[in-house]
Amino acid sequence: MTITTPGVAGAIAPGGGVMEEAILRRLARRIGEYQARVAPLFGRPETQHWAHEYVSGLMMDIERKNCWQIAEARHIPPRQLKSLQHFLYGSPWDWRPVIEQMGRLVDEHLGTNDGILVVDESGVRRWGEKSVGIGRQYIGNVGKTDNGQVGVYLTYASERGHGFVDARLYVLEEWFDDPSRCSEAGIPKGTVFRTKPDLAADMAELAVGRGIRARWLTADEAYGQNPGFLDVVDALGLWYVVEVPVDIEVWRKRPRVVGQGRGRRGRPRTKPRVSADSPRSVKVADVVAGIPRKQWRRLAVADGSKGLRVYEFAFGRVVEKRAKLPGDDVWLIARRTLSQEPEIKYYLSNAPAGIAPESMAEVGSERWRVESAIKEAKGQTGLDESEGRSWRHWHHHTTLSMLAHAFLACARVASGQSASPPVRSKDEEARRSGEKGTAA
Repeated sequence: MTITTPGVAGAIAPGGGVMEEAILRRLARRIGEYQARVAPLFGRPETQHWAHEYVSGLMMDIERKNCWQIAEARHIPPRQLKSLQHFLYGSPWDWRPVIEQMGRLVDEHLGTNDGILVVDESGVRRWGEKSVGIGRQYIGNVGKTDNGQVGVYLTYASERGHGFVDARLYVLEEWFDDPSRCSEAGIPKGTVFRTKPDLAADMAELAVGRGIRARWLTADEAYGQNPGFLDVVDALGLWYVVEVPVDIEVWRKRPRVVGQGRGRRGRPRTKPRVSADSPRSVKVADVVAGIPRKQWRRLAVADGSKGLRVYEFAFGRVVEKRAKLPGDDVWLIARRTLSQEPEIKYYLSNAPAGIAPESMAEVGSERWRVESAIKEAKGQTGLDESEGRSWRHWHHHTTLSMLAHAFLACARVASGQSASPPVRSKDEEARRSGEKGTAA
């Protein structure tokens, strides 16, 4: 039979069947404990009450996760709907301590010393021009440039499961040319433009500073080709495995640099440069094209959402190229599919020379974790259901959606069930086939 325990959307088991009543009751009890832990962070008793109601509604099996349907599902009287809306749109509670506690919860249940921080972004297509951060930009789940909002997400992955650690709203640079527009959207004074790699670096730094157990970080080429981001990750003591474009250049062997040093009066002799007799840098695709067939290894990297994932890998040590000069010795990793016309992806890693190559292969293939977390949160805890236009509302709703996802993931681990929430449905764009999106 189907159990409809209030506040728990997990009536459907990860395999698609119905969970047993005893399992659901254990989940509900765990989630109640988690809610009690975060409640004081919302301040006043009234605010704590509405936080409980909203997060519980996000975890329920309802079609839409907006204030109207949550109020109906939670049996909130119509006269109190404005109080729930105010909690989301206007209440001054600070989401940052909630995110910090969420990270502790994820680390407590999923954390291992070999944990992986995973960076990715996700967008929601919207109409209009009023919603904070909105503009024409690439929306991943649409697969093209469109009008919408984009968030940068940091998740944590281990063999125990995956969960959110942090998130940032990406605000296009054009917004900061119009102070009145920023003020109308509630963007705090003093907020400045930051690139997506900047936002990701900030989140990684905070996660490490909060004691989240992580050894690795992985991200796609938008972050892998950004030297500043990689420098921050390296300084944090994390080993990264990041995807890079095919035309990123490296040296097969370290070139000789000339022009360094100072003259008698302490002035630089000349700018350092690679000597003319040194080998030229080459594209990573050209390096990989020269790898003998026998040096490729077939590895099963993990169980993904579509079953066992098997690729062929090749590994080699190269010298990175930074501002036309040699940088550190790093790993170059190539991963290709088993199809007759294989797709090849390229990665760089600052992991030590003696690391097991299989470990880097697994880490580089873990980006599906953040994609799964985002899809789960969209399908089950309303991540893409934000209806407000302001800076505060986006952060309030996004934080509570990630928190609800963390509650479900951690409760399942604590109860001995599947580590991750089931994907109840496709993301919002797929559910609304034929619709343009949400009015902004």
